[in-house]
Amino acid sequence: MKEKENNLKNYIEISTFILFIFALLYSNNNDIFHIPQFIFIIISVILIGIIVVFIRKVSDEYTINYIKKTLKALLIFVFFCFSGLLEYIPVKLLNISYVDEYLRVILGCFSELIVLIVLFIIYRKELKKEFYIFKNKLDENLNTGLIYWLLGLAIMFISNAIIIFVFKLGQANNQQAVNQFIKTAPIWMLIEAGVLAPIVEEIIFRKSIKDMTTNKKVFIFFSSLIFGLMHIIPSAKALTDFLFLLPYGILGFSFAKMYSKTDTVFTSISFHMIHNIILTLLSIAIL
Repeated sequence: MKEKENNLKNYIEISTFILFIFALLYSNNNDIFHIPQFIFIIISVILIGIIVVFIRKVSDEYTINYIKKTLKALLIFVFFCFSGLLEYIPVKLLNISYVDEYLRVILGCFSELIVLIVLFIIYRKELKKEFYIFKNKLDENLNTGLIYWLLGLAIMFISNAIIIFVFKLGQANNQQAVNQFIKTAPIWMLIEAGVLAPIVEEIIFRKSIKDMTTNKKVFIFFSSLIFGLMHIIPSAKALTDFLFLLPYGILGFSFAKMYSKTDTVFTSISFHMIHNIILTLLSIAIL
């Protein structure tokens, strides 16, 4: 019976992770993915149907609680993928007729803040517990985080160098877009990229995914993969852009690994913030 329940959990995990990726593709249907929306809808309905069928076969309370966490993570992820729509709220309320790059950055901060508030409401009890874990073992958690961040940074630098000099691709499209926004609105980008985005992304790509599985390898793999895809799909213009999945995925791996080791998302949030603030300040100084 236990083996049957574990198999059901595995099927649900796989279906949910596939839905994660489809949510990313559906919300960023760009030049590469000319897939009709009804195809996304049909496949999503099928996957959700599979999950529902599996749920009906579940009996023990532990697995039911696991499924609740999984469905919560899925809903949160879909909300995150379409959170850009939140930018229309102030545009409509204030009757804004034209949105330039500077205003777009401010609107980005607004949508990130709304997402952060929603995440805090949903995870407030768990985040409070994990903050105590982070604070009570501060030195140990920071040392662990530093090791994995520096290791990930080194591999990320090497992989970026190979992509740039061997494949002659230049910077990732995502980074080029970020640099343009930094040049336009440096202070607002420091707030968004350095503070808001790391907290939101760590809760979504680490906290919610970790809650879905007890298998650390599965957590780290999918957390890294989905984190990497999230930084590539929205701005991808050619299949070669997916080579940057390696450096972004490595960074995601570092954050997932430090979270897995310390059992507190505030370790990965801290180093994600440090990473983004340093890169943003360097960009401000250079641009």
